[in-house]
Amino acid sequence: MQEPDKLHIDFQGRGKRVELYYSAGHSVLYSREDNLYCRIQSPATIDATSDELEKRDVFIPIRNFLESNPYKPLTDALSLDT
Repeated sequence: MQEPDKLHIDFQGRGKRVELYYSAGHSVLYSREDNLYCRIQSPATIDATSDELEKRDVFIPIRNFLESNPYKPLTDALSLDT
């Protein structure tokens, strides 16, 4: 990962091994097993691209850790009231 606009990850998404390549507004999903190659026009940042891929039903298991502020989504539901 290279913020704000470069990313390459291998992940197991819904039982399939998939590679995601992202660079400056273009995403490529690749799966050798399923003979899949899909190029998607994407937003300019990794955060926005993660949101867009989720809307397209692309499940990335470690998505929270790829965000620019990984602490925020992990603590949004916590209450500071005691």
